[in-house]
Amino acid sequence: MQKYKLWSLSVILACSTLIVSFDEIEAKKKITIGAKSFTEQFIMAKMLSLLFQAQGYTVIERTNLLTQQLRNELLEKQIDIYWEYTGTAYRFFYKKEDPGIFRDAQKIYEAVKKLDAQKGVLWLNKASFNNTYALVTRAEIANKHGLNKLSDLSGSSELFIFGMPDTFRVRPDGIEKLSQFYQFQVSHAKMINLGEKEIFGHLRRKQIDIGVALATNPQIEQFNLVLLRDDKSFFPVYEPAPTILKETLLRDPAIAKIANQIPSLLDQKTITHLNYLVEIERRPIQEVVSNWLRDKGVL
Repeated sequence: MQKYKLWSLSVILACSTLIVSFDEIEAKKKITIGAKSFTEQFIMAKMLSLLFQAQGYTVIERTNLLTQQLRNELLEKQIDIYWEYTGTAYRFFYKKEDPGIFRDAQKIYEAVKKLDAQKGVLWLNKASFNNTYALVTRAEIANKHGLNKLSDLSGSSELFIFGMPDTFRVRPDGIEKLSQFYQFQVSHAKMINLGEKEIFGHLRRKQIDIGVALATNPQIEQFNLVLLRDDKSFFPVYEPAPTILKETLLRDPAIAKIANQIPSLLDQKTITHLNYLVEIERRPIQEVVSNWLRDKGVL
């Protein structure tokens, strides 16, 4: 009888250990992914979601969040991972304004990695697209005047009508500093204040010649516009990377390996096209992202 009791106790303890182990595995296999409130962020969050789901994780998505809200939720462990932009961290979170750093993709990436490490936040690999301001024009204007890069505006800018948000006139990286940096002239008479969504319509209707836009806006592809290359690196760099708490990664190191499959696949042309498929052609994000991941061989 005594042996039977001891054997029964051993079985119960063994089963309890198994239950605890399975509970730990289940906890480890859950991940909450955050995203801001625009198409590009939805797409990149869905990339992470599908890859983690394919690896057996239970995924919770928290989207449509403001930048500071996302950051707070990461620090408070309400979300596990989200894509942040180097320029946002450097200039918004840390209030840094060193042009020698924010105009260099690698320097700003290393700077925010170092700053965030002090808070226990790790940056995984970054993508190679830059969601910063840009100047765009119609193809016929670019061809006629030989416009491919911003330095090409020197000596011919007075020929063009510029459309821009009112805030771009006063930003420290706005039209005044830009024109000084590239040595071209824009008179106030040839600046038209437009909302960001109005700029592309005015370009298409030939009411303006050059517009200010974010560099990954899908309407650049929709209207076959030419993005003038920032050949002297005036604009701050906003390249995205997944960010995660060090504590979370120590608990589950596989997260980095899974998430780091994505950034090297994302360049300017790719993300603009994915934005175009979702925002202009109205295709479901799940379909667009899953097809793309399969095409790239990672899903």
